[in-house]
Formats: sequence, C-alpha cells, structure tokens
Amino acid sequence: MRKAQDRVISTPELLELILSYLPMRHLLLTAPLPDPTAADPVQNPLLVELFPPFFAPEVEGHTHDSASIRSMPWSKAPAAYRRKEASWRRMLVTQPPAKTMIIAETHCRLCGGSERRAVLKDIFLTMGVLYDLVVSFICQSQIASSFAISFAIRWHNGLAFEADLTLAVTYMKQCKAPLAGRKALHKKFYSAGANPIEIDFGGWVTL
Repeated sequence: MRKAQDRVISTPELLELILSYLPMRHLLLTAPLPDPTAADPVQNPLLVELFPPFFAPEVEGHTHDSASIRSMPWSKAPAAYRRKEASWRRMLVTQPPAKTMIIAETHCRLCGGSERRAVLKDIFLTMGVLYDLVVSFICQSQIASSFAISFAIRWHNGLAFEADLTLAVTYMKQCKAPLAGRKALHKKFYSAGANPIEIDFGGWVTL
C-alpha cells in the first residue's frame, strides 16, 4: 500500500489533481509549493491578509514602522505567530517565487544623506525570511534612539527590473525623543524561528 501511495505522490500529474481538490487556505498552509509555470507574480492572499504592511500598494512618501507591525493580526494571537514551526514562516510570498531582492538602506540627516545596497539572489523568498529581515532592521536598538526607522516594500510585479522586490529601510535623524508610534517592538512580535541572514552590502554612497 505504501508503494502505491509513493507512486501517486511522485507522479506530478496525479499530485496536482489531488491538490486541486483542497481548499485554497488549506493548500497555502500545508503545501507551499513553488509554481514556476505561473505567469505574472501573484501575492499569497493569506499573507496579504495577515501581514498587510508587507504587501500594501506603494503610495508616494508613505512608509511603515514598528507601529505598523504592532497593528497586524499578530497582536491578537502572538503565541500562534511566534511559534518556531508556525506555517506562515515557510509560505512563499508570491507565485512564481520571488528569487531576487534588493535591500536599500538610507540614512537621512540635516546635512545630507547616504545609501548602501545589497542584492539577495536565488532565495525563493518565504514570509519567514522577509519578516525576519524587516524586524532585524527596525529593531536596531543602537540607532533607534537617534533615528526614526521606517520601511517600505516595493513589489515590481514582473516589470523589467533587476529584482522581484525592493526592501527600502530609511533612518531619519531625530531632533527630539522618538514618537510613541516608533517605540521598540515588544518581544511577542519576534518569531521564535528567526534565523540570522547574512547580507553583503556595498559601500555607503553620498546622496
């Protein structure tokens, strides 16, 4: 019996037929399989619902900060989200999978600004990786007292661009104490499954 099951699962056509009978929500939770045949990138609808700041349409000049993270559905069930084995961590953010991401850091001061960039390639981007990256940037305590930290994610949606998406992180020099909305994230918003991600940045360039 086991051999018969293995033959069915190892046959792509039969596996696809079986999966087609599953509800979309169940499929997204249990079988986050890449689909390289998809045409234009489509965002994972369940992740769009659960992590709105990460998928919000870009509006000129609008960014997100720690207050945006605290406003997510996560705040209503932190224990479920924080679990190391939480299913959202392994979900692909788009189909076909996003493979290339630009990370751009910008420091803004009264006397000018500077920027540096990195490119992550061949990543098959999951929500766990994207969330860990954003949290690691906006929770940098060593600069949070002097800078207001915000982020924006730009989805390039199959357009002719060098990457599938850009994570833009901005550090704005503050002249007074941080605003209440920019206070540090509580530990309940840290994922127990978070893993350090090495980023090979280029040098800082004056703007």
